[in-house]
Amino acid sequence: MIYKSQIKEVKENIEGLVGQKVKLRGSLGRNKTFEKEGTLIQANTHNFLVKTENKLEKIDYNYVDVLTNTV
Repeated sequence: MIYKSQIKEVKENIEGLVGQKVKLRGSLGRNKTFEKEGTLIQANTHNFLVKTENKLEKIDYNYVDVLTNTV
């Protein structure tokens, strides 16, 4: 079970990384994974935004994705 305190802790950790380069690894299901590098450009109330370098795309994730190991 995921608690609000856990989400708050993840959010605070991610907010401290705004403007820094990050490496994201995640699961796509059925033994498929992805790995992307980019810059954390924004941390909002419910999600955070990463701008990737190789495809110049912006991807947003929510904090629960971090807790559930989706990212």
